[in-house]
Amino acid sequence: MRVGKGEPSSRRWKWVAIGSMVTAACLLAALVVAVAAPVRLTRITDDRLLGTWQSDADRTVAGIRERKPVDDKQEAALRTLFGKLRVTYTATALTADLNGQAETYRYAVLGKDKHSVVIREMKDKPSPLDGVMELSEFTVIQFDGPDAYWVTTQIGGIREYFKRVR
Repeated sequence: MRVGKGEPSSRRWKWVAIGSMVTAACLLAALVVAVAAPVRLTRITDDRLLGTWQSDADRTVAGIRERKPVDDKQEAALRTLFGKLRVTYTATALTADLNGQAETYRYAVLGKDKHSVVIREMKDKPSPLDGVMELSEFTVIQFDGPDAYWVTTQIGGIREYFKRVR
């Protein structure tokens, strides 16, 4: 008969244990949300980016000339590529305008220091260049004074210079 009396007590302890585990899991989830939410809400920004930037063909071609000889025909070809892109940064988005074709992307600053900033572009739709060229969604922007920066292009590893226009 004593065996039967221990059974309800054992069931009760199982329910107490289950209830305690559920409560602990809820408290842990609440703690994670309380700690992680402020971290996510704090965005890194960099005011040096804000404004409109124009590709600087003269500086870009001069930089290429420093690395290797460029004849007049090659320079003319380079000038058809560089100097055309205009990029406008707001706090959360960038708009790239190339020959009147503008695309806007959200971006986030991943890190920054005295000389550079790393951003991640977040595209809502695939780029027409996906599959044709390997493009990175990360860009390292190297500041060269308050109104100039350069990036290394994915193709050819060329430094493309930009100057602030607004």
